[in-house]
Amino acid sequence: MNQTPSQKPMMPNRPWVYGLFVLCTVMVLGIAASQLLTLLVQPLRADLKLTDSQIGHLHGSVIAVAAALAAFPIGWLSDRIDRRWVLAGCVLVWSVATYAAGLSRNFEGLMWAMVVLSVGEAALMPIIYAITPRVVPARRLATANLLVYSTIVLSSGAALALGGTLYDWISSNRGVLPWRDAGESWRLVFFIAGIAGPVVALMLFMVKLTPAPADAVTDASLLKHSYFARVAVPTAQTYTQFLRTHGVSIVLIFTALGAMNMGWFTLAIWMPAVLSRSFGTEVSAAGVAFGGASMAASVVGIAVGLWWASRSQGAPDPVAGLRMVRHGSLAAIPVVMLMAWVPSQTALLALTGVAIAILVIAAAQAPTIMQNMAPTSFVGRTIALCVLVILPIRAGAPVAVGWLSDRFGADTPTGLLHAMVMVGVAMLVFAVVLLYLCEQRYRRLVASNRRADGLEPLPAAVPVPAAKAQFDHHE
Repeated sequence: MNQTPSQKPMMPNRPWVYGLFVLCTVMVLGIAASQLLTLLVQPLRADLKLTDSQIGHLHGSVIAVAAALAAFPIGWLSDRIDRRWVLAGCVLVWSVATYAAGLSRNFEGLMWAMVVLSVGEAALMPIIYAITPRVVPARRLATANLLVYSTIVLSSGAALALGGTLYDWISSNRGVLPWRDAGESWRLVFFIAGIAGPVVALMLFMVKLTPAPADAVTDASLLKHSYFARVAVPTAQTYTQFLRTHGVSIVLIFTALGAMNMGWFTLAIWMPAVLSRSFGTEVSAAGVAFGGASMAASVVGIAVGLWWASRSQGAPDPVAGLRMVRHGSLAAIPVVMLMAWVPSQTALLALTGVAIAILVIAAAQAPTIMQNMAPTSFVGRTIALCVLVILPIRAGAPVAVGWLSDRFGADTPTGLLHAMVMVGVAMLVFAVVLLYLCEQRYRRLVASNRRADGLEPLPAAVPVPAAKAQFDHHE
């Protein structure tokens, strides 16, 4: 799978450190691009005459459908050719789309820019989670997964805080800027955000990949094409057979993880707008306030997550991470419910910080859970299936918030706040129930995948395939 080029690594002693840095940088760019829409809801709503329902579609159905349609083909391709090429191409796509968003003149123009951006971002989770075990040593994988995940949560807060500061600075200094005639301030924020993509795309080609665990076993159908990287495949099953055996478990587990994440992202998507409408906070101040609270809470959650990762290195129980996600989702429910009755912005931000810290601790287990969902050669497209599986939740939750807000009174102080709380709590409750039902399914799935990768012996009643036996002999 994805053979390493015979080039001298940029960091000869610890090339995985450079590789992890580049992957985290890609995450930062992708998250920052998607968070701009969250930050700029109010000026976009005013200048483009958008309704909350239209904004909900931009956050939910439009982006979710495009990402879902693109995710599996991208994951399938990343299991067959060098993942760095695929990821670099996606970085360039979303950079162009971010710039195009700044040129939008109406809802339709902004919608198509977001569609293209979401297609580029569809590669983030499938490829980065799949490539991380090929970049870092096995003994560092738990910590590396947490660092990649930490980049996601910290980037969300940082993008809002820095984006709010940038928007405020541009608005205050339009008269002295060389591009003062380029249009509204929010357009310039989009333009600036699209600049770094090409540089990071080039950096990806200097990331060093290690051989896959079963690199001696290859897919014969791919060997006909010299431009395909060698791919490690389970010798006993095709991907279709794998899905027939474990498809139900995969769908249920991904749905549970998606519901938990949407319970959290519902807060992240709508909170700056809630601060503006419920408490009269300016756009830039709302972004800085929520971004700062989110980052502080994330740091606490990450610190606890790092402690957990060091404590659970080589933990024998494969469902320990799944249980942590369930317990964290359960603990966050009463905190989110209390947000409906907050008397002040400070109280709302405090409760939001507590909820985010709890959910960061829980969701930090998601990368490892997903990497264990399939054998090595199937992991890219299987993680990509997550985007498709959670499409109804990803598309429906933001739209539900927008629809409820319009019904409660979008311009009232509490309409959007109550809509956000209702949908967030519903997502977390659904996640808790489903995670409890999935526990034993996940245990069996992990055991099967480890046998397929040769990490555990096959049951005595199952004969070892000839190709696998030959590989073991060579070892």
